Amino acid sequence: FYAAGGEPSSRIAAQGSVPLAVTDLTALSSSEGEEAAARAAREEEQTPFDLANGPLFRARLLRLAGDEHVFVMANHHIVSDAWSAGILFRELGALYGAFANGRPSPLPPLPVQYGDFAEWQRGADHAEALSRQLSYWKARLEGAPAVLDLPTDRPRPAVQGFGGRRESASFSESTTAALSAFGQSEGLTLFMTLLAGFTALLSRFTGAADVVVGSPIAGRTRPELEGLIGCFLNTLVLRTDVSGDPSFRELARRVREASLGAFSHQDLPFEKLVEELNPDRSLSHSPLFQVMFMLQNAPKSDLEMEGLEVESVPFALSTSKFDLTVSLSPAGGRLGARAEYDVDLFEGETIARWLRHFEALLESALRDPDAPISTLRLLTREEERRVVIDWNRTEAPLPVEGPLPRMFEAQAAETPEAIAAVFEDEQWTYAELNARANRIARRLQEAGLSSGSLVAICLDRSLAMVASLLGILKAGASYLPLDPDYPRERIDFMIADAPVSGLLTSRVLAGRFENLAMPVLLAEDAIAGPAGGAQDPATGNLPDGSGLDDRAYLIYTSGSTGRPKGVEIPHRALANLIGSMRTKPGLSRDDVLLSVTTLSFDIAALELYLPLVTGARLVLVSREIASDASRLLERIARFGVTAMQATPATWLLLLHGGWQGGAPERIFCGGEALSRDLASELQGRCRELWNFYGPTETTIWSAIHPVRGKIESASVPIGRPIANTRMYVLDPGGHPAPVGIPGELFIGGAGVALGYWNRPELTAEKFVPDPFAGDGGRLYRTGDLARYRADGTLEFLGRLDGQVKLRGFRIEL
Repeated sequence: FYAAGGEPSSRIAAQGSVPLAVTDLTALSSSEGEEAAARAAREEEQTPFDLANGPLFRARLLRLAGDEHVFVMANHHIVSDAWSAGILFRELGALYGAFANGRPSPLPPLPVQYGDFAEWQRGADHAEALSRQLSYWKARLEGAPAVLDLPTDRPRPAVQGFGGRRESASFSESTTAALSAFGQSEGLTLFMTLLAGFTALLSRFTGAADVVVGSPIAGRTRPELEGLIGCFLNTLVLRTDVSGDPSFRELARRVREASLGAFSHQDLPFEKLVEELNPDRSLSHSPLFQVMFMLQNAPKSDLEMEGLEVESVPFALSTSKFDLTVSLSPAGGRLGARAEYDVDLFEGETIARWLRHFEALLESALRDPDAPISTLRLLTREEERRVVIDWNRTEAPLPVEGPLPRMFEAQAAETPEAIAAVFEDEQWTYAELNARANRIARRLQEAGLSSGSLVAICLDRSLAMVASLLGILKAGASYLPLDPDYPRERIDFMIADAPVSGLLTSRVLAGRFENLAMPVLLAEDAIAGPAGGAQDPATGNLPDGSGLDDRAYLIYTSGSTGRPKGVEIPHRALANLIGSMRTKPGLSRDDVLLSVTTLSFDIAALELYLPLVTGARLVLVSREIASDASRLLERIARFGVTAMQATPATWLLLLHGGWQGGAPERIFCGGEALSRDLASELQGRCRELWNFYGPTETTIWSAIHPVRGKIESASVPIGRPIANTRMYVLDPGGHPAPVGIPGELFIGGAGVALGYWNRPELTAEKFVPDPFAGDGGRLYRTGDLARYRADGTLEFLGRLDGQVKLRGFRIEL
């Protein structure tokens, strides 16, 4: 095949002679010979053909022993297809038997040649038919999605590499028989039934309601073509509407309609279709579809040679034309499944799981074909148990001290003279901080603000702010943080919306709250007096004022998605978080943690409380310093900071400010998604890097992950749940999603909030019964998209678009 005047042309040789290279490997051991044979096969696969000069097939004979050989043959697809392989084996066997015994060729003359087929394709009548078919395909594919976004293990490269491997599986005899029976009852071919199941699987994996796959078709529409070797193959684009969560029976009918339409318009060459549709092209993926599906039902023939025992030898494929190609073939009452996949995108174990999920979905669909496809089971019992139970074994005792005030008091008693907190040039020991917090607690109680009260706190960042927070909790009250930099309207809204009983503020800020009809205490006055001691009753510890089930704080969300919501966090949740983080990642008494987060952002609580229950030192900086890279770096150096929690935005601020690393040596990152690039930058500048994840409604952080080594995925994993926390990735049907498949993230356990203040309908919508725990607990619907990795760590993928609705839980363990 060559180009003549810019047009493709072909040349037929008068006679063809293909050399048979013979390689003697008898000097090698058995294993060495097999390795050499495998290498030879790979070489043949990867060696390009000279299309202009030929030959377009090659053969090689490898002698392993006197009576053992490996025969390797490679054909270019331009002259052969899968159907041709059966013909080739049949004729090769017949010719070998004849020539080995001195007989002439037993093969009859061919009634037509491939050139006759080519002439027919170029005929006027055929051209007119193709024009009609093109109109059909243009209408059929109008508005089709350009890419099917499979959940890949690695980001798609800018240029498709075509490296590939294979995974295989075998469907059970019972499943195979049930597929045939269902097809017969519904008027479906086996191909249509299987394609319906595969389409349902792809829709479940991607969330797509419009699924496009490619499928090869033999193209031998005339009886005289069935015995010809050549490339008659064409590719059909099969588009299926999966909208409305149809039943499997309904989906199979849609697939049948789509398939019949495609089969009746199969003559238009795929290349011509691409040329006419002219889709936006990308070097990263194939046009129109990226997933191929096929049922191999072409006539098969094993290679039989007279006087020889012959068996096929599989070898590892090293190429993949598409993201994924799934091929099924019936044999011996079973269906064999083979998946060819792009190694730049997938791991082999991922594809092996998908084949298991394919069979599981088919089994579920055939048991109840009228069930919506969103409810079809994908996981095996073993996989279900792993993601639901094994990866949520986080049970641990709550802190023995009790709620947070008791945890702090225990540490203050153990290290009273150690420096607890520092702000600019002021520092307090643990004993001083505890005494001043106790003084504030008593002043609050004297004002009637104790158990059950909600105290709003509006203070600039200072040591008095830390003492005030502890004092509110020691008094048995709960607190509502008000950011002094918030607009007046937002502060007024929160005070009016929340059940505020009193306010704790400063003399500088008190003018904003002149007309409040509630007690207003000034932190300076409440804290005034001696630092305390055993002789001062005002600074001694108070009796327990709150239980684990009482509210510790009420904090409002940003309101970016609507009206701000007040989230009620109980002491149990706060104590569990601090107790868990005290263990991992933990702090030592030698650590100095820098707090940069405003109190109105819930992650500030970890910065304030974790060092104070571990004997470490807390260093606060003002908002102005926290937003100025050079001044922040100066504070890190001046105070010997060893640990710091911040959002990715703050870490980027430091990087852009010239931070070279070294201090802080322990980095805690959360509040926003941590990108792979930023994580790689941070890894080179610290000793420890931790990625934290958690919504406000499950108490600051629910999952943590130590970032180590090269990051393969597009985003950094959020890790595993902390103590007494359960995390589930659920599909729209309420089923646990398979490993690697996106779903909505649900969080249960000790960290779940009491709910939204004065929003019962929203609380009921977002805090749902936990069907997995069996203890009457609740799950919080995060609205976040996530997936499990094979090692049990979770990966955050973004926010849901609001279109995915949970239809209800269906789980059997």
